[in-house]
Amino acid sequence: LRLWHKMDRIFRVPKTSIRLQLTSPNIYRSPRSITLNRIFQKVLQDDLNSYVYDASVAGCNYRVSVNPSNYQLSVSGYSEKLPHLLDVVTSRIASLIEEMKEGEEAHPALEKMFSKAKDDLLRQTKNYVYDSPYETATYNFRMLCETPVWHVNDYIGEMEGPDAEAEPL
Repeated sequence: LRLWHKMDRIFRVPKTSIRLQLTSPNIYRSPRSITLNRIFQKVLQDDLNSYVYDASVAGCNYRVSVNPSNYQLSVSGYSEKLPHLLDVVTSRIASLIEEMKEGEEAHPALEKMFSKAKDDLLRQTKNYVYDSPYETATYNFRMLCETPVWHVNDYIGEMEGPDAEAEPL
């Protein structure tokens, strides 16, 4: 645990930023696992928009991102309300995981959000071919240097095609 503290001497506004990193070796275990984690991130952000809208209007923000080795959760804003925002975000993550385990019959609205997130991720992944040459070169260089590494076509194969029809997400 690392903690930094610096007083705001210019504006004298009590703002705080909290960043958490949840590390797991299973996030990037296979193309399927990273695809499911990215879909979960999109579902979570879509779901949290209704919960934290008022907080964002009041100057408190959150961000959840998934990387190959971890989830990063950051909240920032006015110090007084930040613990409550962090509690709302983390408790919603836990309850969303439980709701997803219960299945689509128990939560049909969650199934719609999952389907929308999957379609959105598929569209974004397919648009890889339209990236700038610099981004494509960087991606291909990363493919050469990292292990394990999955190509963008592996992610697309998890979301559509014969493998996806045989074992849907």
